[in-house]
Amino acid sequence: MSVQTLTPFKAHFEYRQSININNTIDEDLWKRVFEKSNTVTSRHFIYNYHIGFNIPYNKRGTIINLDLTTIHTTHPENLTVNDYKTYLEFKINSKPIKVLQIIDNKITFSNDVNEVYTVETNEGLVLIID
Repeated sequence: MSVQTLTPFKAHFEYRQSININNTIDEDLWKRVFEKSNTVTSRHFIYNYHIGFNIPYNKRGTIINLDLTTIHTTHPENLTVNDYKTYLEFKINSKPIKVLQIIDNKITFSNDVNEVYTVETNEGLVLIID
């Protein structure tokens, strides 16, 4: 078996999650989200209340730096106070990386400060080539 060298390339990770809102946020807090407006965008809600979502790559000391300004592909796009028992789906991109090696689903990469890590992709974390 021959070994092929990989030319490093730019990419980013995409984190995908589907949550049931009523399992994520307290109902009283949910109602306060809508005190000033009857509707909020899902992006706004995720950006401001993501701490309760238990996103594994959004915790201090994790090796993947998610960029919360890149929240996309939200469903539904808007939320009302009546959506408390709704499932919310969304995707968040990581900050740019340079892929150094791929072995099966293990990606070795360097981040923007040249730290090198290896992570396993799964259905919630995929590699997107830029």
